[in-house]
Amino acid sequence: MIGDITPTHLAVTGFGVQRVFMNLGFAISPAVGGFLATSAGLPALFLFAAITSLIEGVILLVLLRETFRGSRRTGATPTRLSEPFRDRPFVWLLVGLAGLALVMNQFGTPLALFLGSVRSIPLTEFGLIYSLNGVLVVLLQLPVSRLIERSPRYLSWLSGGTLAYGAGFLLFYAAGTFPLYLLAMGVLTLGEDVVSPTQQALVATFGGRERRGSYFGGYNAVTNATRAIGPVVGTLLLGIGPLGPAFLWGGMAAVSVAVALGFVLLRVRTGRRLGPRDPTA
Repeated sequence: MIGDITPTHLAVTGFGVQRVFMNLGFAISPAVGGFLATSAGLPALFLFAAITSLIEGVILLVLLRETFRGSRRTGATPTRLSEPFRDRPFVWLLVGLAGLALVMNQFGTPLALFLGSVRSIPLTEFGLIYSLNGVLVVLLQLPVSRLIERSPRYLSWLSGGTLAYGAGFLLFYAAGTFPLYLLAMGVLTLGEDVVSPTQQALVATFGGRERRGSYFGGYNAVTNATRAIGPVVGTLLLGIGPLGPAFLWGGMAAVSVAVALGFVLLRVRTGRRLGPRDPTA
């Protein structure tokens, strides 16, 4: 829907705004949940979640209007679910985004286990390190999105953001003090601010107005499958033994470099395939 209502040249900012508000929700909800759980009990917490979900559903039903602006002519051939997977450049993009998702999803369980169990950092420092991520997303996401739109070479930006992810994880491995952990989270979050809205804008551009839904369906199917696999791969590598952290973060850095090169090659191969506002030009 964001792709439908946002002009092509503002797509990155559109998806960036969505991400800022989602992170604000994630930042507020634990505090609200903790307050309700301690003051009124767990049943009140779940009741509150149910009521707010129903209110949101009613608001969406009443106020939201159809955003699709494509063809509605009678007899028009519907897009097949398999159509995105017949688009070879888009399939190669999905391969790269799957690799990127594998790297990105080391941010959760594997990184938390590494910091808590391997490095044994204090819980207060642990919380501050992860809190920095949310703060930087809220503060930097929109400025980064506007910067990307000034030079809309989406695949080049995607490549740079992927490298920042790999560099951030390597910094976590090399760091041994709290300030360096904060620096590592800053580098990683910068990469996150670049790749998160850019990949969505790129998928929207590939699909075009008529096939955007099916292309996002293919994108979500591939990346969500990788998100399920990513933490498993990370924890298995981390548990190898004394060399586990080196295998994990060195391996993710290597994947980041390979994926970044793949995005550069895809940019060269696609040329101006996406039209006059082609983000790869």
